[in-house]
Amino acid sequence: MALGATLGQVVEAVRHESGQSANAAFGANTADPLRHQIRRMYNWLHDDFDWPHLHIWRDEVLQPGERYYSYPADITFGRWESVQTLPPDMSRWEPVCYGITYGNLNAVNSDKDIRQDPVRRWQPFEGDQYEVWPIPAGSGGKLRIHGYAAPKALVKDADTLDIDDTLISLYVAAEILAKHDAADAKMKLSLATQRYQTLKAQASKIDRFRMVQSRREQMGGHEPIEVRAPGTY
Repeated sequence: MALGATLGQVVEAVRHESGQSANAAFGANTADPLRHQIRRMYNWLHDDFDWPHLHIWRDEVLQPGERYYSYPADITFGRWESVQTLPPDMSRWEPVCYGITYGNLNAVNSDKDIRQDPVRRWQPFEGDQYEVWPIPAGSGGKLRIHGYAAPKALVKDADTLDIDDTLISLYVAAEILAKHDAADAKMKLSLATQRYQTLKAQASKIDRFRMVQSRREQMGGHEPIEVRAPGTY
């Protein structure tokens, strides 16, 4: 997979693949439409397949008394895969489950600023933040979010792509050629489709360690520790 090409390089590749580079009618005035098509195809390919190299994780340092946190900017929220926490005592990583219920709040009431370590649950809060429960009590704890990298903005020609540049240029060139009823439009689309299938087959064969494991594997064969209200142990 050819990664790291710049937006400007892909623009030029599309022009070559679609025959525009040899045509004087195509100049600087076509660059912005090409960039738009490239960005659209890039975003589609980002979402259409689970690319192994785009699985990342980010740490959030938990603050005592802090209930709400901002989403990591470079992980697509809809493609979070798992959340773990490392408590202040650094004992071991534990899974953090999704959803905070009234049963949880009855046990450890965040509305009354009752704090307890470690964090056990999370859920979205008002669009651009998430809530954790219980509210952290000590300092030094972490929340680790595993997920899928968000697509890049691709604004400047120097911005680099993390999806195969040949795949993108072939698909975009096929669109351009089809729009102009070019004879080789189907051939170009066939090349793009073949390359996509090849890249997906290669990705499926990658023998890699995934940071995201089953909950039982994360717990080392143990179930999550029950969280009780203070004074009920």
